[in-house]
Amino acid sequence: MPEALLAILTREELVAITGYKQKGAQARWLRAHKIRFTLNAMGHPVVGRWHYEQFAGGVGRRRQAEPDWSAPVGRFAVKR
Repeated sequence: MPEALLAILTREELVAITGYKQKGAQARWLRAHKIRFTLNAMGHPVVGRWHYEQFAGGVGRRRQAEPDWSAPVGRFAVKR
């Protein structure tokens, strides 16, 4: 299989991901889940593998930093 084709999801993968076989229903599901896609000449959604992996794996999403509670509190206590 050419390398360029590995960069997009297959129709079988889209059915497995969306749960729909119809191209219109797949497009609605992808829009609802904010996954970027284009339509090919036959109207089928074309999803870049990288865009889907961002959605599925959370790539690019930042976790909220946790505070460091190990610092000695006594040194930073406010004196009244």
